[in-house]
Amino acid sequence: MALTGYLSEYSLVEIFQFVQQGYKTGLLLIEPDNDSVQSTTFPSYIWFRNGRIVAHARDLSQLGLLVMIDQRGWVVDGDLSAMHQKFKLMHEPLGLYLKSQGTLDTEQLRLLFRSQVLQPVCGLFKLANARFSFDDQVPLAYPEMTGLSMTVGEASLLGLRVLRDWSLLEYKLPSPEFGLKKLRPELPALKLDTQEIQVWEFANGQISLTQIAKKTGLALSTVQQICFRLAAVGLVKEIAIELAPAALTEMLATNQSIAKIEVEKPALSRSFMSNLVGFLKKKV
Repeated sequence: MALTGYLSEYSLVEIFQFVQQGYKTGLLLIEPDNDSVQSTTFPSYIWFRNGRIVAHARDLSQLGLLVMIDQRGWVVDGDLSAMHQKFKLMHEPLGLYLKSQGTLDTEQLRLLFRSQVLQPVCGLFKLANARFSFDDQVPLAYPEMTGLSMTVGEASLLGLRVLRDWSLLEYKLPSPEFGLKKLRPELPALKLDTQEIQVWEFANGQISLTQIAKKTGLALSTVQQICFRLAAVGLVKEIAIELAPAALTEMLATNQSIAKIEVEKPALSRSFMSNLVGFLKKKV
């Protein structure tokens, strides 16, 4: 099954959610329009396995991870092309194979995964527009895989957290009058920052985002962005909140007062009416 479109129509968060919810395995390609000024950073190939991100590359040569390892001087037996021929037919992640051979250790694999996958994937969230296509018929690229992986939730949270320009996602932000409801009672395994924890704790479905902003001292726009992040990783959902009893009572009282004022307009005095009748008689 193939999914195609533009990031102006479907955000990267929504594409990631599609892959995660279907536990899909395949390749996501993100590439610029012909006139894109961002073409120097493209294309991006992201491989998924059972809904998790396992590799990223700038091309399909399947040399990217091997070049990274060689540049760091972690492989000493030389010719990259010969090594590529040796590894390209393998059916296990290159990183795990080299670890089993004693060439790499766990910390080196983590550093490689951060450089190869985490940093470039998080950078994709700032893109204004690009074409994308996801194909679940493309086989995994084992020579590009360290053996490590991350959830799309982790990628979305980190990518949105460092996003500075929210103009492209502004129309997707939750309404200030709406509230949030937790989708789980306990703090998640995801590492939330201090502000995210503050907002998450007020996700009780009873107060609006405007009120959350006042209680936390955060700007309303910041609260909206945090809510979007938390919703993107499945921690909260946006809901319409019911008016609190005290606020409802106050509103009813206000409306009754207004109605009373309308009904109890000052009546015309008897003396005025008497004088008016006398004036009209004289005229007759």
